[in-house]
Amino acid sequence: MKRDHEHLERLISHAARNAPPKAAPASLERRVLTAVSRRSSQSWWRKDFAHWPVLARLAFVAAGAGLLYLTLGAPLWLWESSRSALPAEISWLQSLMQIVRVVVDHLPSVFVFGGLAALVMLYATLFGVGAVAYRTLFANREPQR
Repeated sequence: MKRDHEHLERLISHAARNAPPKAAPASLERRVLTAVSRRSSQSWWRKDFAHWPVLARLAFVAAGAGLLYLTLGAPLWLWESSRSALPAEISWLQSLMQIVRVVVDHLPSVFVFGGLAALVMLYATLFGVGAVAYRTLFANREPQR
């Protein structure tokens, strides 16, 4: 029984190796060449980040760092600027930040770190569910003809 399987395996392997190469359909070749030429003619900002010019990447990283500084620095500025008068349009934001500061100061650090750990676990779960959904819906799908 085992010898029959080995003989069949050798026979199939030999037939597959000696089969003539099959050319791709003309329509597929045309579509692939069109897609390749379209990607190569794209502007640099439409390509992946790794294909951007070095100066553009540096400017993007600098802008991102600046926005991060402004995002994280604004609440600190509002907390520290409680002595000075703010315009009426954003005074409510200062009050809100003071309430958040009081709440955070009175929370035990266990709850803060526990909440951060829960957020990380939720993100990992979302990533895992997305990967499973992709594999289920798209990865095993037969190409349409």
